Amino acid sequence: MSEVSVIVQMFNSLSAEDKATVLRLLGLPAELTEIIDSETLEEFLVKHRFPHNEVCCVHCGNIDIKKNGHTKAGHQRFYCKGCHQSFTYATKTIFAGAKRPLDTYLRYVHCMMLGLTVRDSATECHLSKNSAFFLRHKILDALQQMHRDVVLDGVVEGDETYFSISFKGNHSRSRWFTMPREPHMRGERASKRGLSKEKICVPCAVNRDGKAISKISCLGKPSVMDIQNVLGGRIEPGAVFCTDKLNSYVGFAEQNEISLLQVHSKQRMNGVLGIQHINSYHSRLKSFMVRFHGVATKYLNNYLVWNNLRNYATGDANFKESVWNRHNAGALYWSNKWVFMHRPPIPLLGVAA
Repeated sequence: MSEVSVIVQMFNSLSAEDKATVLRLLGLPAELTEIIDSETLEEFLVKHRFPHNEVCCVHCGNIDIKKNGHTKAGHQRFYCKGCHQSFTYATKTIFAGAKRPLDTYLRYVHCMMLGLTVRDSATECHLSKNSAFFLRHKILDALQQMHRDVVLDGVVEGDETYFSISFKGNHSRSRWFTMPREPHMRGERASKRGLSKEKICVPCAVNRDGKAISKISCLGKPSVMDIQNVLGGRIEPGAVFCTDKLNSYVGFAEQNEISLLQVHSKQRMNGVLGIQHINSYHSRLKSFMVRFHGVATKYLNNYLVWNNLRNYATGDANFKESVWNRHNAGALYWSNKWVFMHRPPIPLLGVAA
């Protein structure tokens, strides 16, 4: 018996309290106790994707299913009598076709909560650099589903921030992409001062309960429609929306019947209300992005949701990591490497790829 197996057996023999103590000493969330107790990825998915073992078809939701043998990897396969398709516990999740044990995924999410770079995460999880990068964006693509469900209420603060367009990556051998301009050195400033079409606009909104929305919208200064594309239907009608003096917010508030309070950017506060929380959010976002030495614009939306969960959501790191792992078990994901690689270089809302 290997030393790892001995350690696993010893861990499983501990009480729940002792297990939580061991996890804290290892720097892992105590909430992972029930996940680590699951010996296989399949048991993890059954517990968190199909609670009470109520398995239904992942394609159509039909519960009239039957077992249909096993995959080459030994995973249970099911057959739906409604849509006549087969599936496994992992179908349409980031774990579909997984070749690595569950521990690798849990460890990688832990690295992401620490904000580690791709190379550091690859070293920690014994992955190649490219595998670590692909796994990062599989996890973040799945996290977009959580972001789409966020609705802000109460006092909501909104403002936009800007990033330079980046075509970071090796395009010399690409058959699908041609650089629209001369490549820039990392950190090179835009050719035009201030706001211009060389800047990506990211409208952001936060409330005081740790919820945040941010997404790429347009190039340059946003219009009412650009803000509507990001925040439309995402702010409760009874909320108070605090912004700076940008005129586009007036039209947006009227369209969505939201109470608007505009504060001069240098004033920050109007009584007890203001835009100090969104300014703090932008500061933390920019600080978070520095460690990556420039992010390709086509991946920027993923880093925005990563920042929202890691740096703005309420709860300690252990709680957020546990929530993230449970979300990964049930979040729908059916992309593949080719779709992943060929996403639009500038993913503007309302613009066809």
